[in-house]
Amino acid sequence: PRQAHGLRRIREGMAELGGARPPRRRSATSLNRPVGPRRRLDVVAVDLAGLRDLGHAHGGTVNDVVLAAVAGALRTLLAARGEQLGEVTITVPVAARRAAAGGELGNQIGIMPVTVPATGDFGTRVTQTAEITRERKSRARGASAALFVPAFLLLARIGLLRWFASHQRVVQTFVTNLHGPEDPLTFGGAAVRAIIPIPSTTGNVTVTFAAASYAGTLRITILSDPSRMPDAPALATALRRELS
Repeated sequence: PRQAHGLRRIREGMAELGGARPPRRRSATSLNRPVGPRRRLDVVAVDLAGLRDLGHAHGGTVNDVVLAAVAGALRTLLAARGEQLGEVTITVPVAARRAAAGGELGNQIGIMPVTVPATGDFGTRVTQTAEITRERKSRARGASAALFVPAFLLLARIGLLRWFASHQRVVQTFVTNLHGPEDPLTFGGAAVRAIIPIPSTTGNVTVTFAAASYAGTLRITILSDPSRMPDAPALATALRRELS
């Protein structure tokens, strides 16, 4: 039974990662270059209700709108650099845990890479992105953790993790979206005016995104390496334009 359970978890993990075939390597772009130690933060704030209505009007969720907007903003950024980008592979985290159970505490998180269109009408891209994410979501959410965690540990043990992270061309960016408090909070008697998520980036992913909602506003933080992304303000402008 234990062996059968292990095989089932492997199948579920492969399904979440996109199937038994190895992930397709993306064409080389300036989005994938080894990053340095410095980081820059840019924040784009939008009305959450309007974003939700936009998603519903095109058959998607707030997360689908964010993914479509990120793809379009990256297309605009690379066009200004003289590069073409027809689609973007974005990795999003997926949580396996729906409720805590005794003896099974801790995070259970997998990854789900999705390739979404970066060109065309924005509403159409939201609809297409929604169809893609619905198809990719697995019932055993987070099952890919059973595959990529041991794989990364093995790469670390043999000294190849840093090399792999700096040379991979499977993932172009990461996007995290968190549902925050709907009502305003206070801390030590002071009103909390905003919650700003701070993502991370490493290896050769030069820019990542984190979205968090709070009290009717969705804030998207763009984290980039300024040595690789001197045009980060232009990316923030492009993302703001996409979401407007």
